Amino acid sequence: MELSTYECQEGTPKSKYIPLDVMSDYSMGESIARIPDLVKKAKALNMKSLALTDRSLSGVIEFYLLCKHNNIKPIIGQKIALKNNEVNLLCKDLDAYKILCKYSLEFQKANNCPGTLTELQISKDEASHFICTTLCADSKLQDLFGQNFYRQIDFSVLKAQPDAIEKVDSSKCIITNPVRFIEKEDYDALWAMKLYLNHSDEKSPEHYFIDDSEILPFLEKINGLELLENLNHLEEEISFIFPEDYFTTSQAHKRISESLPDFDDSEETFRKLAYDEFEKRKSEFKDINKAKARLEYEVNDIISHKWEKIFLLHQELVSWGAQNGIEHGPGRGNAPGSLVSYLLGITDINPLDYGLLYQRFVNPNRLCYPDFDIDYDYDRLGEIVDHLKEKYGNENLLRIITFSRLKNWQAFEIAGKYLNYSDKEIKQIAKIIQNINNGYYPQVSLSKLLDSNSNIYDSVSQKDAPKVQEFVSDKRNKKLITIVQALENIKKNTGLHASGYIVTKSPSCQFVPVLKDEKSGFLYSEYTFDILEYAGLYKNDLLGLKQLTKLKQISDEIAKNTKSDFDYKSIPLDDKSTIQAFAKGKTSDIFQFESSGMKKTLKLFKPESLSDLVLLNALYRPGTMDYLPIVIDNKKSGNLENPFQCDNLLDESYGILVYQEQIMQIVEKIAGYTLGEADMLRRVFGKKRIEDLLFNKKDFIERAVKKGIVTGSQASEIFDILLAFAGNAFNKSHALAYTLIAYWEMYMKVHYPREYKRGDKDNR
Repeated sequence: MELSTYECQEGTPKSKYIPLDVMSDYSMGESIARIPDLVKKAKALNMKSLALTDRSLSGVIEFYLLCKHNNIKPIIGQKIALKNNEVNLLCKDLDAYKILCKYSLEFQKANNCPGTLTELQISKDEASHFICTTLCADSKLQDLFGQNFYRQIDFSVLKAQPDAIEKVDSSKCIITNPVRFIEKEDYDALWAMKLYLNHSDEKSPEHYFIDDSEILPFLEKINGLELLENLNHLEEEISFIFPEDYFTTSQAHKRISESLPDFDDSEETFRKLAYDEFEKRKSEFKDINKAKARLEYEVNDIISHKWEKIFLLHQELVSWGAQNGIEHGPGRGNAPGSLVSYLLGITDINPLDYGLLYQRFVNPNRLCYPDFDIDYDYDRLGEIVDHLKEKYGNENLLRIITFSRLKNWQAFEIAGKYLNYSDKEIKQIAKIIQNINNGYYPQVSLSKLLDSNSNIYDSVSQKDAPKVQEFVSDKRNKKLITIVQALENIKKNTGLHASGYIVTKSPSCQFVPVLKDEKSGFLYSEYTFDILEYAGLYKNDLLGLKQLTKLKQISDEIAKNTKSDFDYKSIPLDDKSTIQAFAKGKTSDIFQFESSGMKKTLKLFKPESLSDLVLLNALYRPGTMDYLPIVIDNKKSGNLENPFQCDNLLDESYGILVYQEQIMQIVEKIAGYTLGEADMLRRVFGKKRIEDLLFNKKDFIERAVKKGIVTGSQASEIFDILLAFAGNAFNKSHALAYTLIAYWEMYMKVHYPREYKRGDKDNR
């Protein structure tokens, strides 16, 4: 999560007003205020504190961290609908946050179906951790919260009825103005969004982000400054609810380890399992001493970081799947770089046979955890999930919320409809903008569309560019553009993450706020996947892959027809007829190799090994396809010269730098970096921040000269070459794993055509 720093104009006095009733676009249909915009506004007004009182806690961590980063005290709360009232519960401490998590399902029901919750079902002791504010007098709430109960006086209502202040006991009242959009002129955008989402509640044009310039003169005029004094007294009662280092990576990872399911003596169980499997499979290793050293390094590193439970969790899952005939893939992402993953059966690739690196998977030089993405038989993924639910309990298994956001071309359509533009006119401009966006990732922001000098127009057709520029600069469209700017990228609906699952050792609401999907019955986290690490939960990615269904069906057919224990994972990986079939481009139905362009490349390249196929799979991608003619030419000519003074490292890719692992190995050999340090440098290459590059280049040259393999000028040249290639370098572990699936398919297609044809047909 990127934390922006906002500015306050020098000399801006400290704000006396504090917004306490603030909803963001996480409260979809009720607010269009993005959290970064709320914090930016508060910073510009030099506010000491800012509250967030959405109906869910989804934005809490984003809001909290962004406020802290900008030296604003974050006040965390939640708005809850009661039968005849609405309350804001503001957290005084960490216990309060945990109580909101505990009751998150109950509060979800109350907010989704107003009137179902007649009163707050929390204890007196639990209530002591909150400050409760509400617009309506309520004796039950006042009894429950005591001195922590405050009555809100809505500023916009008070402006309309200033005499109302004389009718209330102002000693326990505070002044508030609900925030649902930022600037006055954004009201039309909010109402346009409400109409789009079929929210037809009462219009509220006064619910913008007010400041001292409006509220102070008015309160002075009606002798209501006590309302502001009470507001500041309330703010002083709230401290920072999370400990200072709570969201640091080290503390978050510590909580991840603590939240995972327990295994009996997990360290010893993990160590014994890894070494027992190593002893059983010693014959697989060409250099037993090298393999044992790698095993010891990985086991010790995993245990030192307390990640052993992650490995045990996945080992149990793939083992249960195998016992029940459910296929899992050979690997995905960086996991095949781990020897322990291979020995525990989580992956099917011996990393020592292919030069795969553990440090690309788990780097001891940076705080990261083992990120497993595991493919399962597409048709039986549900059984894997059901097993998790049965083994760990429904309350301990979570899915993950996702939010879809409004694209700017969608905002054009919403704004156009609201302002009664003709369908033809608005759809024409929206279509052009959609086409522009489709060519970029991330998508083009409206600010770039408004900039006539933006380089995006270099990529737009000569016919379309003038239309966009003319439309956005036309004064007649000023209001429409204002609405689009307010709506662009706000949240519009929720979904469930396709592959993410969280397993906890105790009910998940003890760790994060949760909701329930009524269709599937699954609980799901109110936090998105990128926030979960801060919250201290580990995300398991379980994916269904149709190719595994296909492989299982074909292999079962082969075993039945040949009356054998056929296992496609045990077939020879140097089968000439299989490689020749690839070289002839017979790959219309082969995973990752089915495109017409790939078939042409195969015929030109004429692969001779699995390694050649992995190389083509890694190169046949946007950004690296331009290297294919060079690789093909180098293969034909035998020209494998390279400037890195590293014999053999680029032989498998015919003198061209292709894999991320190659970058790490070159840096290790040339400059004496550890592989962990080399991976950190690879990441610096990828980010291309000039100050980081200059510092690291100096360090690289000094270390390379000290190592003595190259001169300073050669080291400088090598650094620049690595930088140029790093952005397009591919993860060899992933390329190998997915190429292996393609190889298995082709082997069965070549050697068992009848069974293959039947299995392929069943999976179309």
